[in-house]
Amino acid sequence: MGLRNIIAASSVGVTMLMASVAPASATFLNIAISGGPATVNNGPLIINGLTTSKTLNAVEFVSGFAGANVAAGINFFTSATFTPLGPITIATGATNLTVDVGNLTFLFTSTSNPSVVTTTNSNSGTISLDFAGSVSVDGSSGTIFLNQPAKLSEVCTQVDTSSFISCTETISTHAVPEPMSIALLGTGLLGAGAVARRRKAKKA
Repeated sequence: MGLRNIIAASSVGVTMLMASVAPASATFLNIAISGGPATVNNGPLIINGLTTSKTLNAVEFVSGFAGANVAAGINFFTSATFTPLGPITIATGATNLTVDVGNLTFLFTSTSNPSVVTTTNSNSGTISLDFAGSVSVDGSSGTIFLNQPAKLSEVCTQVDTSSFISCTETISTHAVPEPMSIALLGTGLLGAGAVARRRKAKKA
């Protein structure tokens, strides 16, 4: 293959890659969900060493969003349903949590970064846990979110010993390149490498 053809192939590969990734980036979505009261396994208070699981309120609501919320069917006060509500173990490991909100169903299959801070009269108690998963059902036009990786970060707070526990969840997605896009990137890099080797050989 001539140098001109290699450069042309590389340019086409990179151009097609950019074109294929650009639409996917538009499906970024960030959702804030709030609700309460939640309960914990050991009674009314969050206590480090005793609090090992929590149960969420039956229905929570969207309190904020960014990204392609219209396509996802999400707006302020859109209901969000968690299945199961609990008990959700506060530990790193496997899980099976679904969240239905708007046109989407998220399936989360693992947890990480567990944290429990005891509630006192002078300090707020908190429970923190991260979930990893993906969009498992997509009712949007063109199913633009389907199979995208998703992360859920949950923080439950108890202001003092006389307060109930309220939880806030943030779900975020990010688009990933299609397999064809990855193949095109490889083509572009191979072409660029061939050009570099050809120039090096000429200089030698």
